[in-house]
Amino acid sequence: MRLLTLNCHSWMEEDQVEKIKYLAKIIKENQYDVIALQEVSQSIKEDII
Repeated sequence: MRLLTLNCHSWMEEDQVEKIKYLAKIIKENQYDVIALQEVSQSIKEDII
């Protein structure tokens, strides 16, 4: 079983769209069975609290 855990940091880092594209490529290439995401917000454009 292939497992990936990823802390998304609410997608509040620089160049997040490029990072998301890269992550999608890695996930597709590795064919993970389970992916656990942490610190995911509703949208990249949410206000910082």
